Amino acid sequence: EKQKAVDEKYLMKQQEIIVNLEMAEEIPGERATEVETFKDRLKAKKASLSRTKELSEAVQEAAYKINSIKDNILELQRNSERVEGLPEQSRPAFVKDLMVRMMNALESLETQTFSGKDADQSNANEYS
Repeated sequence: EKQKAVDEKYLMKQQEIIVNLEMAEEIPGERATEVETFKDRLKAKKASLSRTKELSEAVQEAAYKINSIKDNILELQRNSERVEGLPEQSRPAFVKDLMVRMMNALESLETQTFSGKDADQSNANEYS
């Protein structure tokens, strides 16, 4: 929901910049210096919006990874409680299997690519 609003605002700003650039190109030569300054400011604003979008995506990716780590911690806590209920001779194999699965989960988290769909699913998991 928040991301959708950010994306819409971003698109509106981009459209505003495009319209302003088009209008600036139509102004006669006597104001050329003023127009060039205006164009430069618009280009800088466009670059700033792009950086803001990149930062927003980086924050979302970090939040997604944090939620994944939280999920892994909760699973580890549940599994550690299960270990306590196992017979003594079964514990080492179970613990070893848990460690391998957790290491694989952490490795996949490091190499995983992020998409908004993943964030939506992560948020759905967090509140379910």
